[in-house]
Amino acid sequence: MTFKAITTVAALNALDQDQIVAGYRAGMRNEPDYTQRDQGYWHGYMNGQVDTRRMPISPEQQQLCQAVIDSGEFKNMFAERH
Repeated sequence: MTFKAITTVAALNALDQDQIVAGYRAGMRNEPDYTQRDQGYWHGYMNGQVDTRRMPISPEQQQLCQAVIDSGEFKNMFAERH
């Protein structure tokens, strides 16, 4: 299954956050669930793989990181917790 890379904050916000977390945890453990068909899961999985240095960060991931920083979303994530 192939998905278009997530490169914008709008595309990121459209994903199921629970699926992103589930995918990220699977990526951190290097245990993919191939029955998953949710783009959020695979987005999270790839980030887990990058964070554990199993794969390099892609240009699309770098673009998304910059978009999140530029939008102020990253700063807002932490402000909401206080």
